[in-house]
Amino acid sequence: MQKILILGSTGFIGKSFKEFFLNNYRYQIIAPLRSELNLEKREDCYKFLKRYKPDIIIHSAVNANSVEKNINLLFNIMSFNEHYGRLIYFGSGAEYSKKLYKPLMEEDYSKNSFPESGYELSKYLCGREIENCQFNNVFNLRLFGVYGKYERYDLRPVSNNILRALSGLPIKIYQDMKLDYLFIDDLCTLIYKFINLKKPKFKTYNVCSGNPIFLTQLAKIIKDLMNVKKEIVLDNNEFKKEYSGDPSRIFKELKKIKLTSHKIAVEKIIEYHTHQFYNSGKYLISSKTW
Repeated sequence: MQKILILGSTGFIGKSFKEFFLNNYRYQIIAPLRSELNLEKREDCYKFLKRYKPDIIIHSAVNANSVEKNINLLFNIMSFNEHYGRLIYFGSGAEYSKKLYKPLMEEDYSKNSFPESGYELSKYLCGREIENCQFNNVFNLRLFGVYGKYERYDLRPVSNNILRALSGLPIKIYQDMKLDYLFIDDLCTLIYKFINLKKPKFKTYNVCSGNPIFLTQLAKIIKDLMNVKKEIVLDNNEFKKEYSGDPSRIFKELKKIKLTSHKIAVEKIIEYHTHQFYNSGKYLISSKTW
C-alpha cells in the first residue's frame, strides 16, 4: 500500500485531499498536525521522513506572513530527497508578476514576470528552486483559483456569497475580473492522475481550467440557484486584470480530463453550506462581512 504524506492537512486544500484519498482510494494517509511535525524545524522534518518514507508527498502547507519561513517549509522537506518517492508542491499563479498579468499565462512566462515581494515572491523562489534543482522527483504544480466547500467563507467570493444569500443579504462583488477557477474535486482527480503518471516530462505545470470566468458570472450562478431576488451589488465598476493560466502542458500528459461545470460545483457547495448554516450559528454573515 502506497503511503501519501499530506502537509498542511488542516487547510482548505490539504483537508480536501485527505478526505478525497480516504474516501476513494486505497492509500495509507499520513496527515500530521503541526504539533506532530513542525515544518519550520529541519531536524524534525528529517526524522519524520526517515521514519515514514512516504511514496508521495502532497505539500500544501504555507506561511503567508513570512517569505523566509514559507521558503523553508519547502526546503526542509525537499532536501531529504532520499527519504521520499515523489514530492508534489503546490505553487501558485502568484508566481507571475501582477503588473504583467496576461490571459492564459504559460509556465515559462514566469521567467520574465516575477513578483517583487511578500508571499508571491516566496512562491516564485520556491518554483525557481524546484525548476533548477538536481532532483527529478520534485514538481511544482501552480494553482490559480481553486474553490470548494472547505475554503475560507469569510474571504472567498463563492462561499461568502452563498452564506450572504442564506443570511438574507445581497450577493456582492467588490470588483469584477476574469479568474481561472478550478473546482476542488477536479483538482483532487488531476493530482491522483499525476501521482500515477510514470514519468512527467516537466518539473513545472499550471493546474487550472484554462477557461476563466467573470466573478459576476459566478455570482449570477449563485443568484439563480438560490433564487435570490435582490440584485447583485458591484462595489467597483472597473475591471481587474485577468488571472488565468494555460494548462495545456498538464492536460496533454494526463489526457482525458472532464472538468465539473461551475453550476454543478456551486450546487455542491450550496448544499454543504446550507447544512452548515442551519446547524452552526458561526456561519451567519453580517452586512459588514465582505
